[in-house]
Amino acid sequence: MAVWAWLVLGAALLFGSFGIKACLALVVSAIVFCGGWVVAVRWCSLVESEELWLNIHRSHLPLPCAQHERVVSSIQLSSSTERQDRRVTGSSLIDEQLQGVVTLVVRDFILTWYSHLSYHQAFITQLHRTIQHSMIVLANRCKNMDWVGYLTTRLVDDIACHLRLFREARSAARGKATSEELIDHFFEREAEKEKDLCRDEVCLKPDAEKDYLSDIVETILYYVLPPEDFSNAPLCSAVVEILVSSVIMPVVSLISDPDYINTLIIWAVSKH
Repeated sequence: MAVWAWLVLGAALLFGSFGIKACLALVVSAIVFCGGWVVAVRWCSLVESEELWLNIHRSHLPLPCAQHERVVSSIQLSSSTERQDRRVTGSSLIDEQLQGVVTLVVRDFILTWYSHLSYHQAFITQLHRTIQHSMIVLANRCKNMDWVGYLTTRLVDDIACHLRLFREARSAARGKATSEELIDHFFEREAEKEKDLCRDEVCLKPDAEKDYLSDIVETILYYVLPPEDFSNAPLCSAVVEILVSSVIMPVVSLISDPDYINTLIIWAVSKH
């Protein structure tokens, strides 16, 4: 009771001496001071707690020097163990050639841009594993295919039909038409033979050609990729873009070049 009496007496003297405005100002100042003190303490504690979280819970502490070699050797051992099995077709001669092609493809089309992003080898290891699985699935499907019937019947018929359309288009052009007119006659004959099916946009427009090849590659990837990789949309899009833009379209342009065809003919008939 004595304490409360002294408090009431002090408040009455303060109110009587300075007035109500000064008392309110004093109370507001005390509240602001206490609030600022609480915020400052809270901020300092939050910063220190985040530093403690980064240093301990996220393992940002430096690794002891004695453990570096053990960690590196463990990673190298696991990586070498994962890449031991390179069998694809069952023939060691063919498998060695396929692995050489895969190594060159990864070096020329993947490492050229991936080395600028990261030096971590987990992506390259997973990529090799995915390519290995895809080649195995593709090899098994090729074994079940009737190659004799396709090479002796369907492929020959397609080539003969293509040559027949070209001869008809050249006859319709009467030998004096430009290359553009000859192309128009060719695709007109194709539309007549194929019953309103014409591939002029795919063959003449680069954007349509790229979209068509992307659809084909995506369909093939659906059958050869593991389900968990095909369901990964960014990975699937990157693989389609790399195969179409960096592999298929340059190869088609190369084998369609007359100079390259003449070089192949000269190399085939020349004596080594």
